[in-house]
Amino acid sequence: MIKYDRGADNADFDAIAKKFCDELERKRGGKFLESSVFGRIESFVNDKKNESPQRDFLNLFYDNNFEYLRFVITSPNSSFREIIDNCENANKKIVIPYLKNKYKEKWEEKRSEWYKKLLHLFAYDGFDTTIGRTNFVDMLDIPVCPYCNEQKLTKVSSRTPGKSGFKLMEIDHFYNKARYPYLSMSFFNLVPGCNTCNSKLKQDFNTCIDTHIH
Repeated sequence: MIKYDRGADNADFDAIAKKFCDELERKRGGKFLESSVFGRIESFVNDKKNESPQRDFLNLFYDNNFEYLRFVITSPNSSFREIIDNCENANKKIVIPYLKNKYKEKWEEKRSEWYKKLLHLFAYDGFDTTIGRTNFVDMLDIPVCPYCNEQKLTKVSSRTPGKSGFKLMEIDHFYNKARYPYLSMSFFNLVPGCNTCNSKLKQDFNTCIDTHIH
């Protein structure tokens, strides 16, 4: 079972999830950062050069001032099945028929490209330039890998003056980010862990709350 020790202050993870989302919403000059999920989705939806069905799908997250995106980022893992069903059903109704019709024999290749595009848009590759894994682990105040409960998540001092250093750890996605890209920045889907547990043992193995305790 993956269980976070809430520490001496009995941390409120819902409040931390809200703070995490607030960090992702940071703006510069009145605009969302392009490296954040908010900035990337906003740019994609408003760029008329992008294919209409793909923009329609992302409007699910963009409409009402990103209401659903905030829900996806901050919701507990008990809501993941609802989120997955909503996103997969919308994807099947909006994007997949369009890809099948327009690209015909190449539609599976285009579907793969679409999921890669979603992974980029949901900004996990911008994680270190928005939240940063050091800040993320500091938010949680987790001293050891929650998978093995042995390896310390050590913070190494930076040699550069003014920089806070970094953690000797990785960020695992309990729900595989390649399969469920829209969960790639969901707070409760991110599990800080050691290299052995994440990269050598779990790797890209598909886990979910229906088959694995989380």
